[in-house]
Amino acid sequence: MRRICGLVLASLLALNEAHALQIEVENTTSEKVVMAFSYFDNKSSSWMVDGWYNLDKKAQATINLPTVKDDYYLYAEFSNGKKIEGAKGDERLKVTDKAFLYDKKNIKSFKGRFANFVKAKGENQKALIRIK
Repeated sequence: MRRICGLVLASLLALNEAHALQIEVENTTSEKVVMAFSYFDNKSSSWMVDGWYNLDKKAQATINLPTVKDDYYLYAEFSNGKKIEGAKGDERLKVTDKAFLYDKKNIKSFKGRFANFVKAKGENQKALIRIK
C-alpha cells in the first residue's frame, strides 16, 4: 500500500511540474534582485501578477509558474536601484513593496504602484533568464 501511495504521489508531482513554466534564473551581477511575473494561471484561467521572487547576488534559482503557456511578463528591481522593465506598449501592471499575488482583472482595486513588465517567451515550458 505504501509503495502505491508513493507512486501516485510521484505521478501527481510530475503532472504538476508538466503543467508549469520552468524558469531558470542566473543572477551573475553583484546585486540582489527581486522579480515579479505575470502569467496565465491554469487553475483560475486568468492572468495573474505575482511578486516578489528574491535572488541573491551571483545566485541561481528555478521558478515554476503554474501555466501551460510559454508567454509571460517580467519586471525586476536591483538593490542598486536599476530595473528590468518594459517600454511603451509592454504590460503596465501594479507592484507593491511586499509580496503580492492578484488577478489582473482586479488591477483597479489592487493598491500599488505601476511598473512596465517586459513580454518574454519560453519554449516547451522552459525559459532561461540570465541577468548580467
